[in-house]
Amino acid sequence: MQNPFIPQKKANLALISGEASDEIIKNLNNKGIEVIKTIRVDSVLSEIAFHPDLILHPIAVNTLVVAPEVFDYYREKLEPYGLEIIKGENELGMKYPDDIKYNVFRIGDHFVHKNGYTDQTIMTYYEKIGLNLIAVSQGYSKCSIALVDNHSAITSDIKIAEKLTEVGYDILLIEKGRVELPGYEYGFIGGSSGHISSKEMVFTGSLSKHPDRANIEAFIKNKGIQIIELSKNSVIDLGTMFFFSI
Repeated sequence: MQNPFIPQKKANLALISGEASDEIIKNLNNKGIEVIKTIRVDSVLSEIAFHPDLILHPIAVNTLVVAPEVFDYYREKLEPYGLEIIKGENELGMKYPDDIKYNVFRIGDHFVHKNGYTDQTIMTYYEKIGLNLIAVSQGYSKCSIALVDNHSAITSDIKIAEKLTEVGYDILLIEKGRVELPGYEYGFIGGSSGHISSKEMVFTGSLSKHPDRANIEAFIKNKGIQIIELSKNSVIDLGTMFFFSI
């Protein structure tokens, strides 16, 4: 089952945070990738109001479920590229966990989320196609996990790591922190990453200051995947970067 977080062909379109730096955008453009930036969603805290993985979730290749309050914007921006945009049922809220309805992680035939808070449109679709649920206490499940391939991932959340390992996935557990997120003590590795293709994984910045850099690089490269750092600055959590082959 193809994971929509990982384009099988090299991507030529990206949806990234409206707060991404010019350096990040330039480096994506240099790889032949057109960039669409998110707009602020006023229903969540300002520090995370541009994060793509808070307001939408790809349920299938080139099919996105989008929060109702920003649905019209993303339909106008993305449908011309052939993407299918579906309106979610649930609006977001300012306080956690009312802001996690679309922050769901998918790997293999499982999806990971905080039970009882995921948008019903997403839940209905995953139940229909038979994905297996893994319920966790961490509501920001997509932010917390960096997908490496459809069988492996990286996280700093020990409970998530344990549950995914139990069902057969190869998980690298790393130290918490060392990912910047202005306004918070730290951000998450998943919110700083994305995939240009099945063989190319991108990060918002340099892993050089992360204490687990060597382990992260070895883990990813062992899967036959190239690491691309989109800026010389430290890795920053801007929300998961979404890529599409159009």
